[in-house]
Amino acid sequence: MTTLPIRAAIAPNGPPVTFESAAITSGTGSVSSVVPILTLREGAITNSGVAINLTGVANSQRLTVALFGTDDGTNRGDVGIRMGLVLGDATGDGVVNSSDITQAKAQSGQAVTPSTFRYDVIANGSINATDISRIKAQSGGSLPPSPLDPLAPR
Repeated sequence: MTTLPIRAAIAPNGPPVTFESAAITSGTGSVSSVVPILTLREGAITNSGVAINLTGVANSQRLTVALFGTDDGTNRGDVGIRMGLVLGDATGDGVVNSSDITQAKAQSGQAVTPSTFRYDVIANGSINATDISRIKAQSGGSLPPSPLDPLAPR
């Protein structure tokens, strides 16, 4: 089984949200740390979200990260965030195929940004031939069917 280090970034658009703890409640893996995402705006540092670092995440799976004790000042409760992970799926469509390879080649040599992070499959901060080779090696991989969406990629 391949295990992946994953960072799930959560940046709410509304009021600040706090929570007490986080855990994977379905799927394989665990939460290794939770760190704030800090943003510098107009000379002030603000907390604009949170990054939840996951470890031991199995490839080609759907999982749920739960945030326990969330509070936005009005509502309080637990929140589940469902996500699908398949190594090499740079386009985010649930399957690894020639589209992922083509898109990664087009981004090769570019900086990793919030819009290009999916192409850095090795997660070393650069998009290059190593990422493209890893995507090619994963070609044919896909997410398992979603129990919530019978038309999801298989």
